[in-house]
Amino acid sequence: MSKPSTGLLVAIAAGGGCLVLLLALLGVGLFMGYRDISARATPAPPVLPAPAAAPGYLRYEHAGRCPNNPELVLERFVVEYPADHRPLACWTQTPRPWSYVTFVEETPEGSEQVTIAWSRGAVTPDLLAQAADDLARQLGAGPTTEVDRTPFVARGGALVRRDGTFTVPATIGPFLPGTYLFRQVEVPGPVAGVNVTTIVPVRESLEATRTRSEPLMRHLVETLAFAQPAAP
Repeated sequence: MSKPSTGLLVAIAAGGGCLVLLLALLGVGLFMGYRDISARATPAPPVLPAPAAAPGYLRYEHAGRCPNNPELVLERFVVEYPADHRPLACWTQTPRPWSYVTFVEETPEGSEQVTIAWSRGAVTPDLLAQAADDLARQLGAGPTTEVDRTPFVARGGALVRRDGTFTVPATIGPFLPGTYLFRQVEVPGPVAGVNVTTIVPVRESLEATRTRSEPLMRHLVETLAFAQPAAP
Protein backbone atom coordinates (compact mmCIF):
# COMPACT_ATOMS: atom_id res chain seq x y z
CA MET A 1 0.00 0.00 0.00
CA SER A 2 1.33 3.37 -0.88
CA LYS A 3 2.24 5.81 1.79
CA PRO A 4 -0.61 8.24 2.60
CA SER A 5 0.04 11.80 1.65
CA THR A 6 -1.67 15.13 1.38
CA GLY A 7 -5.15 15.30 -0.06
CA LEU A 8 -6.60 12.31 -1.99
CA LEU A 9 -10.29 11.38 -2.27
CA VAL A 10 -11.80 8.18 -3.27
CA ALA A 11 -11.37 5.59 -5.90
CA ILE A 12 -13.94 3.00 -6.48
CA ALA A 13 -13.07 0.26 -8.92
CA ALA A 14 -14.86 0.51 -12.21
CA GLY A 15 -17.37 -2.17 -12.93
CA GLY A 16 -20.92 -3.18 -12.70
CA GLY A 17 -22.55 -0.06 -11.46
CA CYS A 18 -19.87 1.02 -8.98
CA LEU A 19 -18.74 4.57 -8.60
CA VAL A 20 -15.29 5.14 -9.92
CA LEU A 21 -13.95 7.78 -7.63
CA LEU A 22 -10.87 9.80 -7.81
CA LEU A 23 -10.21 11.96 -4.92
CA ALA A 24 -8.78 12.21 -3.89
CA LEU A 25 -11.27 12.70 -0.69
CA LEU A 26 -12.06 13.40 0.05
CA GLY A 27 -10.20 14.05 -6.62
CA VAL A 28 -11.95 15.04 -3.28
CA GLY A 29 -8.34 13.73 -4.86
CA LEU A 30 -8.17 12.02 -1.77
CA PHE A 31 -6.36 9.73 -0.04
CA MET A 32 -3.86 7.02 -0.10
CA GLY A 33 -0.95 7.73 -2.11
CA TYR A 34 0.41 11.10 -2.06
CA ARG A 35 2.44 13.47 0.02
CA ASP A 36 2.03 16.62 -2.03
CA ILE A 37 -1.62 17.16 -2.88
CA SER A 38 -0.75 19.02 -6.04
CA ALA A 39 1.93 16.66 -7.26
CA ARG A 40 -0.39 14.45 -9.27
CA ALA A 41 -2.71 17.07 -10.66
CA THR A 42 -2.74 16.74 -14.44
CA PRO A 43 -2.31 20.08 -16.19
CA ALA A 44 -4.99 19.18 -18.70
CA PRO A 45 -7.97 21.49 -18.49
CA PRO A 46 -6.90 24.99 -17.49
CA VAL A 47 -7.93 26.17 -14.05
CA LEU A 48 -9.26 29.67 -14.52
CA PRO A 49 -10.45 31.09 -11.21
CA ALA A 50 -12.01 34.53 -11.42
CA PRO A 51 -14.17 36.54 -9.04
CA ALA A 52 -17.71 35.16 -8.92
CA ALA A 53 -20.94 36.98 -8.32
CA ALA A 54 -21.45 35.55 -4.83
CA PRO A 55 -19.30 36.97 -2.02
CA GLY A 56 -16.77 34.46 -0.72
CA TYR A 57 -16.76 32.36 -3.90
CA LEU A 58 -14.65 32.16 -7.04
CA ARG A 59 -15.67 30.94 -10.47
CA TYR A 60 -14.01 27.81 -11.86
CA GLU A 61 -14.13 27.09 -15.60
CA HIS A 62 -13.34 23.57 -16.78
CA ALA A 63 -12.42 23.28 -20.45
CA GLY A 64 -11.12 20.13 -22.09
CA ARG A 65 -10.87 16.40 -21.40
CA CYS A 66 -9.07 14.77 -18.50
CA PRO A 67 -6.46 12.79 -20.49
CA ASN A 68 -5.82 10.30 -17.70
CA ASN A 69 -9.35 8.89 -17.90
CA PRO A 70 -11.15 8.86 -21.27
CA GLU A 71 -14.41 8.03 -19.50
CA LEU A 72 -14.53 11.52 -18.01
CA VAL A 73 -16.32 12.92 -21.04
CA LEU A 74 -17.71 16.15 -19.61
CA GLU A 75 -15.51 18.78 -21.26
CA ARG A 76 -16.98 22.14 -20.32
CA PHE A 77 -18.66 23.39 -17.18
CA VAL A 78 -18.47 26.24 -14.70
CA VAL A 79 -19.11 26.26 -10.97
CA GLU A 80 -18.60 28.66 -8.08
CA TYR A 81 -16.42 27.31 -5.25
CA PRO A 82 -15.31 28.69 -1.85
CA ALA A 83 -12.54 31.24 -2.27
CA ASP A 84 -10.45 29.66 0.51
CA HIS A 85 -10.33 26.28 -1.29
CA ARG A 86 -7.63 25.27 -3.78
CA PRO A 87 -8.78 23.78 -7.14
CA LEU A 88 -7.10 20.61 -8.39
CA ALA A 89 -8.21 19.35 -11.81
CA CYS A 90 -8.05 15.77 -13.07
CA TRP A 91 -6.18 14.16 -10.19
CA THR A 92 -4.41 10.93 -11.01
CA GLN A 93 -4.95 7.89 -8.85
CA THR A 94 -5.27 4.14 -9.20
CA PRO A 95 -7.15 2.81 -10.98
CA ARG A 96 -8.23 6.05 -12.64
CA PRO A 97 -9.47 9.46 -11.59
CA TRP A 98 -13.18 9.86 -11.08
CA SER A 99 -12.97 13.57 -10.32
CA TYR A 100 -13.22 16.37 -12.84
CA VAL A 101 -12.02 18.80 -10.18
CA THR A 102 -11.63 18.87 -6.40
CA PHE A 103 -11.45 21.98 -4.24
CA VAL A 104 -9.48 21.47 -1.03
CA GLU A 105 -8.95 23.39 2.20
CA GLU A 106 -6.93 22.11 5.17
CA THR A 107 -8.41 23.19 8.51
CA PRO A 108 -7.34 22.57 12.13
CA GLU A 109 -10.15 20.01 12.36
CA GLY A 110 -9.22 18.17 9.16
CA SER A 111 -9.56 18.34 5.39
CA GLU A 112 -12.58 19.96 3.76
CA GLN A 113 -13.10 18.84 0.18
CA VAL A 114 -15.57 19.64 -2.56
CA THR A 115 -15.63 17.60 -5.76
CA ILE A 116 -17.36 17.63 -9.11
CA ALA A 117 -17.31 13.88 -9.61
CA TRP A 118 -18.36 11.18 -12.04
CA SER A 119 -20.02 7.86 -11.39
CA ARG A 120 -20.52 4.84 -13.61
CA GLY A 121 -24.09 3.72 -14.07
CA ALA A 122 -27.42 5.11 -12.90
CA VAL A 123 -26.92 7.19 -9.77
CA THR A 124 -28.99 5.97 -6.82
CA PRO A 125 -28.61 6.46 -3.06
CA ASP A 126 -27.33 2.87 -2.82
CA LEU A 127 -24.64 3.53 -5.43
CA LEU A 128 -23.58 6.69 -3.60
CA ALA A 129 -23.48 4.67 -0.37
CA GLN A 130 -21.14 2.15 -2.00
CA ALA A 131 -18.78 4.95 -2.98
CA ALA A 132 -18.88 6.52 0.47
CA ASP A 133 -18.29 3.17 2.21
CA ASP A 134 -15.35 2.41 -0.04
CA LEU A 135 -13.76 5.73 0.82
CA ALA A 136 -14.33 5.26 4.54
CA ARG A 137 -12.67 1.85 4.47
CA GLN A 138 -9.59 3.32 2.81
CA LEU A 139 -9.36 5.70 5.75
CA GLY A 140 -9.70 2.86 8.25
CA ALA A 141 -13.14 4.08 9.22
CA GLY A 142 -15.34 1.17 8.20
CA PRO A 143 -18.70 1.69 6.49
CA THR A 144 -20.45 5.02 6.69
CA THR A 145 -23.53 5.67 8.77
CA GLU A 146 -26.38 6.92 6.60
CA VAL A 147 -27.97 10.15 7.75
CA ASP A 148 -30.36 11.05 4.94
CA ARG A 149 -31.32 9.94 1.44
CA THR A 150 -34.37 12.07 0.82
CA PRO A 151 -34.21 13.90 -2.53
CA PHE A 152 -32.34 17.20 -2.62
CA VAL A 153 -34.74 19.80 -3.98
CA ALA A 154 -32.84 22.14 -6.30
CA ARG A 155 -32.59 23.21 -9.95
CA GLY A 156 -36.33 22.88 -10.29
CA GLY A 157 -36.45 19.21 -9.38
CA ALA A 158 -35.76 16.49 -6.82
CA LEU A 159 -32.16 15.27 -7.12
CA VAL A 160 -30.68 12.00 -5.88
CA ARG A 161 -28.95 12.64 -2.57
CA ARG A 162 -27.13 10.69 0.12
CA ASP A 163 -25.68 12.08 3.36
CA GLY A 164 -23.54 9.94 5.63
CA THR A 165 -20.86 10.13 8.29
CA PHE A 166 -17.63 8.25 8.93
CA THR A 167 -15.10 8.43 11.76
CA VAL A 168 -11.37 8.42 11.05
CA PRO A 169 -9.52 6.66 13.89
CA ALA A 170 -6.04 8.03 13.14
CA THR A 171 -4.43 10.66 10.95
CA ILE A 172 -4.17 9.59 7.33
CA GLY A 173 -3.06 12.09 4.73
CA PRO A 174 -5.04 15.30 5.27
CA PHE A 175 -7.67 13.55 7.40
CA LEU A 176 -7.26 14.05 11.12
CA PRO A 177 -8.96 11.78 13.66
CA GLY A 178 -12.61 12.61 14.03
CA THR A 179 -16.01 12.37 12.39
CA TYR A 180 -16.71 13.70 8.89
CA LEU A 181 -19.96 14.44 7.08
CA PHE A 182 -19.96 13.16 3.48
CA ARG A 183 -22.72 14.66 1.29
CA GLN A 184 -23.42 13.57 -2.30
CA VAL A 185 -25.94 15.01 -4.78
CA GLU A 186 -26.40 14.03 -8.43
CA VAL A 187 -26.71 16.89 -10.93
CA PRO A 188 -28.34 15.81 -14.22
CA GLY A 189 -26.80 17.30 -17.35
CA PRO A 190 -25.52 16.50 -20.83
CA VAL A 191 -23.35 13.70 -19.42
CA ALA A 192 -24.75 11.04 -17.09
CA GLY A 193 -23.35 10.42 -13.64
CA VAL A 194 -22.19 13.91 -12.65
CA ASN A 195 -22.46 14.53 -8.93
CA VAL A 196 -21.33 17.04 -6.34
CA THR A 197 -19.73 15.79 -3.12
CA THR A 198 -18.64 17.63 0.00
CA ILE A 199 -16.68 16.30 2.96
CA VAL A 200 -16.45 18.42 6.09
CA PRO A 201 -15.34 17.70 9.66
CA VAL A 202 -18.12 17.51 12.23
CA ARG A 203 -17.01 20.34 14.49
CA GLU A 204 -20.14 20.62 16.54
CA SER A 205 -23.21 18.42 16.58
CA LEU A 206 -24.09 16.50 13.43
CA GLU A 207 -27.23 18.53 12.87
CA ALA A 208 -25.32 21.78 13.32
CA THR A 209 -22.73 20.58 10.80
CA ARG A 210 -25.44 19.66 8.30
CA THR A 211 -27.02 23.06 8.75
CA ARG A 212 -23.66 24.79 8.35
CA SER A 213 -22.78 22.84 5.20
CA GLU A 214 -26.20 23.17 3.54
CA PRO A 215 -25.60 26.60 1.94
CA LEU A 216 -22.33 25.38 0.40
CA MET A 217 -23.90 22.27 -1.13
CA ARG A 218 -26.85 24.26 -2.43
CA HIS A 219 -24.57 26.91 -3.94
CA LEU A 220 -22.47 24.28 -5.70
CA VAL A 221 -25.50 22.45 -7.08
CA GLU A 222 -27.24 25.62 -8.24
CA THR A 223 -24.19 27.25 -9.85
CA LEU A 224 -22.90 24.17 -11.68
CA ALA A 225 -23.61 24.99 -15.33
CA PHE A 226 -22.87 22.80 -18.33
CA ALA A 227 -21.49 24.37 -21.50
CA GLN A 228 -21.66 21.48 -23.93
CA PRO A 229 -24.50 19.77 -25.78
CA ALA A 230 -25.78 16.37 -24.80
CA ALA A 231 -24.15 13.43 -26.53
CA PRO A 232 -26.12 12.20 -29.58
